[in-house]
Amino acid sequence: MRCFLAAFCVFSTILLHLLSATTASVTRPRGVDLRNIGFYDPAKPFVCLDSKKKIDFSQVNDDYCDCEDGTDEPGTAACAVGKFFCEDSGYVSKLIPSSRVNDAICDCCDGSDEYASSTKCPNDCMERGRQMREERERMRKLVQEGQGMRQKMAEEGQVLKRDKQARLEQLEKERAELELKDEELQRRKEEAERPEKEAKEKHEKTWKDVKERLRQEKEQGEAKELFTSIDTNQNLHLEAHELAVRTEYEKLANNDGEFSEEEAKEILGEAYVTFQGFLDTVWPKLRDTFRDHAAAPADSNADPDSQEEKKDDVRTHAKDEDDLPMPEYDEDTKHLIEVANKAREEYEEVSQQLKKIDNELSTIRKHMDLDLGTEREFAPLQGRCFEYTDREYIYSLCPFDRVSQRQKSGGGDTSLGTWSRWVAVGTNQHGAMMFEHGLRCWNGPDRSVKVHISCGTEDRVTAVSEVQRCEYEYQFESPAACHPDHLHSHRIADEL
Repeated sequence: MRCFLAAFCVFSTILLHLLSATTASVTRPRGVDLRNIGFYDPAKPFVCLDSKKKIDFSQVNDDYCDCEDGTDEPGTAACAVGKFFCEDSGYVSKLIPSSRVNDAICDCCDGSDEYASSTKCPNDCMERGRQMREERERMRKLVQEGQGMRQKMAEEGQVLKRDKQARLEQLEKERAELELKDEELQRRKEEAERPEKEAKEKHEKTWKDVKERLRQEKEQGEAKELFTSIDTNQNLHLEAHELAVRTEYEKLANNDGEFSEEEAKEILGEAYVTFQGFLDTVWPKLRDTFRDHAAAPADSNADPDSQEEKKDDVRTHAKDEDDLPMPEYDEDTKHLIEVANKAREEYEEVSQQLKKIDNELSTIRKHMDLDLGTEREFAPLQGRCFEYTDREYIYSLCPFDRVSQRQKSGGGDTSLGTWSRWVAVGTNQHGAMMFEHGLRCWNGPDRSVKVHISCGTEDRVTAVSEVQRCEYEYQFESPAACHPDHLHSHRIADEL
């Protein structure tokens, strides 16, 4: 680096000597850029730099615009497109629009732009140059220090990559072995579940048959009770005139307040029925009314709500009798269930191990696929978060993951975006980070953040601003950004 700076200094010295020699041999009109001094020779006509129009040299800086490109009036405000050269010796030379010449505002640090105005401009170029050199020296030292830190971060990133690669290979090997074991355990599980399923289905079918038999016996008992109560002459035939006196069943006819034998006959389907006929065709019609009537209190003035609750109890009781707990499985079935349970547990254990490995593999592959810098110098930033607090909000930056904000007064985080990509800044392909698809603004776009990264000796967010509605910019410093190219940006020009 010292050699480079020395060569640069020699080059700067030679350039200054050449410019000085040229300036000495040719009188430079006011406001002419040193790079264009060769075009301004008082002994020759002046040629407009763009149009090649020739004019007498006396017309240069005569406060009248002769050239369309304004090159004949660099030292006056006559041409709207003219440029005035601020030499600013001791600081940084620059071009300003000629319209600013003698406008009573000091644009050149040497005051040369206000040569004929009432404003007296101090020449503070040397002081500005001193401050600039101090700042550049500070930045040079900062970059040098940051470079060493960046190198350590890059080394850490490379170690992390090797560790991740080794772990990836180990997990892939473990997964291949587990996958074979998983397939074998799945086969065993399926073999154990087949006899288990058959035995359980057989047991459950037997129990279903038992419940159906119990239900039928119960139905027959209730039907027999009703049949006997209606068959008042006990001739084992239920006749229409016997049913007609049971007014609680009149609602099954036309519910007109009278229950005739004809209406009773319509319910029976014929003049009389035997018990079997009653059970098959009549009982299904009378069952609910019978059960409601059985639940009704003898007192007709009883509370309707309590009467309805009693009816519900009777119906529920009828259902509960059918919902008896299934008997335990026999010993053979219990053994089959035990064997199948063990096979399921072994298979589930290996499946969970596979799932855990797959999740870790996915995380490692995502890390390996990330662009973490030319030398993986940004790798140590992954998994970390940094905060910045202003008057109202606390902003968070988690590189390669997410950005958010929350109010200082409390509340949850508002997503400003998730990691999207790198954004090039000039030739620096890792100049800024882009986070997109944050929480959508009210009647606006999704929130997004562009994180500008600059060289610094510590990782920190230095500023946050909302440059447009719902579009934010973070300023982030990190040694990872102290690339050797920064030295070129901050070299001190000896000609200052």
